Amino acid sequence: MRKRPAHEMNGCTAVGCMIAVISVIYCMSGVKVYATSMDTDTSVDDISDIPEVIYESDPELEKRIEDSMSEESFRSELKITDEDMAKALENAENQVYEGRAFKTTYDASTGLYRYYWSESDGVRMSVPNGAIVSEAVTLIVDEDTQLLSMSRDGASLLDESDGKKEYVLREIGSYSFMLRVADSEGDYRFLGAFTIADESVPITKDCITSPEGYMIDTILYNGNSIRPDSPYYFIPENDGKYEIDYLPIKAGSSLPYRRFSFVRDTTAPMMTFEGDVKNGVFITDVIYRVSDPYAEIEIYYNGQPAYSPNNTLAAAGSYYIRVADIAGNTRTYSLLVERHGYIPWEAVAIALLIFISASLIVILTSHRGMRVK
Repeated sequence: MRKRPAHEMNGCTAVGCMIAVISVIYCMSGVKVYATSMDTDTSVDDISDIPEVIYESDPELEKRIEDSMSEESFRSELKITDEDMAKALENAENQVYEGRAFKTTYDASTGLYRYYWSESDGVRMSVPNGAIVSEAVTLIVDEDTQLLSMSRDGASLLDESDGKKEYVLREIGSYSFMLRVADSEGDYRFLGAFTIADESVPITKDCITSPEGYMIDTILYNGNSIRPDSPYYFIPENDGKYEIDYLPIKAGSSLPYRRFSFVRDTTAPMMTFEGDVKNGVFITDVIYRVSDPYAEIEIYYNGQPAYSPNNTLAAAGSYYIRVADIAGNTRTYSLLVERHGYIPWEAVAIALLIFISASLIVILTSHRGMRVK
């Protein structure tokens, strides 16, 4: 069971209130309604058996309906206080929907998995629901099924869809979507998810779940067989290379066997610093090294972005360094470097004397060469 999204509930609440208002106005207006007789049998397949309902036009009624289109108007019509409205919205947000049993098949000719409730109500996917893959994913929503939401890494993708029913998704990221299945039996929701990963980039997941309709068969860690925690999920404890084989839960199922290979890396790169330290402050040039040669390094010197081409921090001041690997693991460092360095005062004095002597010679020489006319 799942809590119904707040944005969806607010819309339904407003519609429900509007219908209630219109119903009340109709009852108050004395509109005449004519209907043909109808059996108690509700299994009517022929549209001709549906009773005809006719109402007479009422200009005053239509004006009242138009005036009631604003929230403030229909709230005053129904005498709903702010407190009642807040309580109604809270109750709406806490409403949940039950899932509905569905069937699962696989079409080897198209390579599509299908999760469906009827011939025209379901969804087709090129990967099983809940899978982690490294290829593009095709998603096809059946005609009678409504796609309520779809996102990648938490960002909605529906604004770009324009009511489409078919998608080809290639971007790296974690995808999730929600379908609505509504018929005479009820209003249900189906939650789907999958992840498109880059085989060359390690992942940091703490739990690997089995795709829909599958269970774990075997797991290899760095070439050695290990026992899974459960047929339906696996919690890797160490970084390294994993291979997981899945088989269908139901014997004789049309679902094919699947394998998922990945490298897990949750350890951020390390940096080492070489230099003389006194009272927690570096008093010499600082040479740094990184454990991961492919790591990305960001250096900030006195709060401003900086760059060190030779892995040396020489200028006095404060440094903030951030290092990250391709899997997204990060580590930060802060350090201070004092003004340092030896000034050769004797050499400075000698150079100064040489400069003064040279200057005097130039002055004396220039005076000797002067003539008075």
